[in-house]
Amino acid sequence: MDMPDNEKRIKKILFLLILISFFLRLFLAYTFELGNDEVYYWTYALFPDLSHFDHPPMVGFFIQLFSFNLTFRSEVFIRLAAVVVGTINTYLIFLIAKKIKNSLAGLYAAFLYTASIYGFVVNGLFILPDAPLSLFWLIDLYLFVHILPDEELTKKNRLFLLLSGVVTGLAMLSKYNAIFLWGSMFLFILRYNRRWFKAKELYFALLISVVLFIPVIIWNVKNHFISFMFQSERVGMTKIHGRLDYFSQEIFGEILYHNPVVIVLILVSLISFFRKKNYFISIPFQRLLLVFALPIIFTFLFFSLFRQTLPHWNGTGYYALYIFAACYLSDKNIQFKRFKLLPSYIRYAIFLLLFIVIVGFFQIQFGIIPIKDDDFSADMNGWKKVNTELKRIIDKDIQTEKTHGEVSILTTKWFDAAHLDYYYAFPNAKKLFVCGYLKDAHKYFWINKQRSNISSNAIVYFISTKKSLDGIPSCCNKFEVKSMISDSVQVFRNNICIHKLYVFKLKKYYGNNLIELQ
Repeated sequence: MDMPDNEKRIKKILFLLILISFFLRLFLAYTFELGNDEVYYWTYALFPDLSHFDHPPMVGFFIQLFSFNLTFRSEVFIRLAAVVVGTINTYLIFLIAKKIKNSLAGLYAAFLYTASIYGFVVNGLFILPDAPLSLFWLIDLYLFVHILPDEELTKKNRLFLLLSGVVTGLAMLSKYNAIFLWGSMFLFILRYNRRWFKAKELYFALLISVVLFIPVIIWNVKNHFISFMFQSERVGMTKIHGRLDYFSQEIFGEILYHNPVVIVLILVSLISFFRKKNYFISIPFQRLLLVFALPIIFTFLFFSLFRQTLPHWNGTGYYALYIFAACYLSDKNIQFKRFKLLPSYIRYAIFLLLFIVIVGFFQIQFGIIPIKDDDFSADMNGWKKVNTELKRIIDKDIQTEKTHGEVSILTTKWFDAAHLDYYYAFPNAKKLFVCGYLKDAHKYFWINKQRSNISSNAIVYFISTKKSLDGIPSCCNKFEVKSMISDSVQVFRNNICIHKLYVFKLKKYYGNNLIELQ
């Protein structure tokens, strides 16, 4: 095959892939209501800070940027940052694989990225901290493939290294997992190219990333390192003996997130490399890809032996493996007598992604699979109806009782609170507060303070998933008057109730703190 003859075809297919995937994600972003995590990260933009309880601040900044500081607050604008990032990432991974191998490998890497749930949905549709992290991770990887394997410490390479310090700092402002970028880089230099230790730019780059991360450190110092402790507890080994059920859940989750077809292709390429010593990539690039993939992947797999983990925590490590597999597939395809620009692996992976997306779409919108308990798809449906029903019930009560003065909303749990805040309280100019424990309130501990807590003369409507006030947080006992409103909010999808909320009216609050730290 003469590769230059196919450059135009490759560019055309890449353009169509980027264009179609962009508009498909944009349509889905417009269609679905916000999920638990997404609506919570909206509060990062609503109440920006140097850092937050769960994560650094970058995801909130991205939401502010692409929604024009929440001037446009519909779901599609809240998610627009992720849709744009997913599009940029597709082109970035093409450029990286092209640098390592050729344009065909770049095209395959773009398809493998698009075919993964992690790339297409988690980073390219849902607005999560992984969206900005993925962008800066791939920019860093693009810079590293240009400089780290190079034996010559050229002026351009030194400049790229300084730039990587900026990008890594921005990645660290996105998610703490970005520390693996520095770890992998130093591991590569230590093992394969120690000449870089003599470059002062390496240490300036490290200093730049630390300086950029200082706001997160300052916030944690002011708040007793609460975010660092929260994240360390999530990966701490609480069990002495291994939990194979946790480990198997993590393995299954990663296979699903990265597409079973893509995982098979990755395994085939790795086996070919380790067993047959099939050097389909130059040795320096092989080393670099594996160093930026395996440490973060195996670290979280190890943690999963002792406690529950989530399959997207090590997701960025798979980017290098997409490229690794794409280079293998490119090498094999060029050797075929009957060359196919899009081989079966690529087509099957895309078909499987489309199948999952279509099933997910109909499940979220219509509940085609009748799941009565723990249906995660219900998190992205029915909240607009909840708003309509709550508005009807509370407005009717206010008019009936001729309520005057401040009206506030109270609830428990950060995810319920964020949904009620976004879909009901904020649009109707009502302050929402959270009561209970810090572990359940998360950022709402600080939001309560910024909203000046509940005044003693406020009329408070407590929204609960429980039918009575028995067993609810003790803060609700600090009201002199408590009563239940007869109406309840019920939202059905495919004849299954996906949201059921009860409304209580509370008066004369005499407490000081809605949230207990312990």
